[in-house]
Amino acid sequence: MKRKGVTKMEKAEYEKNVSFFDFLELAKILYDELKGHGPVALRNFLDNPNELRVACKNANMDLSERVQKSFPPVWKSIVLGAMSAEQILVAIKNSKCYVSEQILEIFNKIRVSRCKIEIDLVVLSVAELGMKDGGKLKDIYSEAGAQGFLLCSGELALLLRLLYVDQKELQYLNIAMNPIVDPGGIPLSFVIERDEIGRLCLNVFCSYEERHMDGCCRFVFIRPRQ
Repeated sequence: MKRKGVTKMEKAEYEKNVSFFDFLELAKILYDELKGHGPVALRNFLDNPNELRVACKNANMDLSERVQKSFPPVWKSIVLGAMSAEQILVAIKNSKCYVSEQILEIFNKIRVSRCKIEIDLVVLSVAELGMKDGGKLKDIYSEAGAQGFLLCSGELALLLRLLYVDQKELQYLNIAMNPIVDPGGIPLSFVIERDEIGRLCLNVFCSYEERHMDGCCRFVFIRPRQ
């Protein structure tokens, strides 16, 4: 039987369920499943692509369970797409939070979700990602991605500042995100904090990819749902 090509729908479904950094582990699971069956099983898969898809799906489910168990618990969940960026900013200001001038300079570059979606978050230090001595920002994000975590958005940072009203004094949380470049060409990412006089603040930090962050620095990441 001639093998059929992969359809666009199948490709999209595969890319949705299996990210690149999972590929080698997924291949190992499939190999472990097939190695006892020899070339006959391989020929069967070539002749019956549906059976191969089922095997891939089962292997991916096994991998998803492993990854899910290794993730830290959800810290907070936030619904995106319920308010415009302008509405969120007005609400933040009405709540007496301090908003830095640099936030206002890049505010028009913040994009919001077009539909409502609930996102789970985790807070991790650089050391908890396995980099006890700290590292460059680009390497921190790369390691977080390899462990399954995703970067946040500007919208998420605004909402987190609005909703996280019980933040501890002197707690400083960096939002892991693709930076927004200000009018002077400086890449900026958001920080939420409660300062020494008890104010809730929405601020920024310079997020050049080569910038070194200490092991104690803490970041907010998206925790994928399986």
